[in-house]
Amino acid sequence: MITDGEGRVVFFSKTYGIFLGINPEEAVGKKCYEVVENSRMHLVAETGVPEINQPHRIMGQDMVVQRIPIVIEGQGVFVSAK
Repeated sequence: MITDGEGRVVFFSKTYGIFLGINPEEAVGKKCYEVVENSRMHLVAETGVPEINQPHRIMGQDMVVQRIPIVIEGQGVFVSAK
């Protein structure tokens, strides 16, 4: 999943959609926390501070995630999560 600087989803992978039971096309344009429970990607976009190897509980499963702010040619902040 990739969000813009406002925390809106601009890309949502098919694989992640299958895992969450979400149609990726329907996720695009929504706020990240409306699509993924406990999402903090909007906070990373606000602060610009990456979150590496952080615990994240999704659908009752504990995971370790990375939330990484990206600036492309000064065009604002995008956040990518793995």
